[in-house]
Amino acid sequence: MGCFGVGKHVVPVAWPRWLIMWAEGALEFHVHRDRADRDTFVIYEMFRTKNDLEKHLAQPYTQEFIRAIRPYVTGPLRQQFLLMCTPLPRTGES
Repeated sequence: MGCFGVGKHVVPVAWPRWLIMWAEGALEFHVHRDRADRDTFVIYEMFRTKNDLEKHLAQPYTQEFIRAIRPYVTGPLRQQFLLMCTPLPRTGES
């Protein structure tokens, strides 16, 4: 069981972090909280291919996560696709 904080609320979410990281093609998964607006969170996920990301987004655990946080979200959930401009570190590098 994982948790996702939203303002003063902590939303229990039925996915452990390792499940996300072992999704096919998953390279990175991080949750960020805005320093100025403590009610704003950004989830950063990186996948090898767009197809891997689309498979992940269609998974039941991803859909359950979206349903679980929906009551705590004001406005639409936003997806933004970014282009990586720096190389990823090779395995074993810090």
